[in-house]
Amino acid sequence: VVDPSEAAPVLEALSKRGRRLGAILLTHHHWDHTGGVAGLLEAFPEADVLCGLHERPHIEAVTRALEDGARFAMAGRTFEVLHTPGHTLGAATYYCPDEDAVFTGDTFFLAGCGRLFEGTAEQLYTSLQRIGALPARTRVYCGHEYTVNNLRFAATVEPGNPAILERQRACEALRSQGRPTVPGTIEEEWATNPFLRVESDEIREATGETDPVSVFAALRRLKDAF
Repeated sequence: VVDPSEAAPVLEALSKRGRRLGAILLTHHHWDHTGGVAGLLEAFPEADVLCGLHERPHIEAVTRALEDGARFAMAGRTFEVLHTPGHTLGAATYYCPDEDAVFTGDTFFLAGCGRLFEGTAEQLYTSLQRIGALPARTRVYCGHEYTVNNLRFAATVEPGNPAILERQRACEALRSQGRPTVPGTIEEEWATNPFLRVESDEIREATGETDPVSVFAALRRLKDAF
């Protein structure tokens, strides 16, 4: 399980499937990503708890802290740890090439990115570029269902992008049916995520900046107030 904010839904899902919990992967230390760890360990005290190396001091229950680029096997699949600072200084992203999936926590959202709580705009920009460099088919599993709001913001800074409006309509339809928008693909993100699209003329005009990191920082300030 990745970033369990609560134990009960995970325990219920495991019970329905007749499974035991083998490991907990944590992207960062914020309570809404770790709040269920204690309850899960009460039920499965043998479970491993993994995090990025730089998050280790913030999470008591961790059994393995992993360096950037570390690989590990779990459930017959290989995972790679990417150190992706910005939202927090130690944030980790877990890439599973066997499943064409990446688990990004609050670093990278569909059509958006996390707030700068600990790191710099340059760090978060670099982290998003690194995640964005994964294969186009990679499915992005992020930490929150913020996609509709993110796309509404994207439409204000790049109103001439039809892909944003099309995706916004599709995601609003999903949410109206009580269905998630997550996951999306890296390919969709390059087409609609303004935090990746810092070379767009419209976005540069909206921010009044031209340097990629400056555009990114200005976008983050605009989104904070959106």
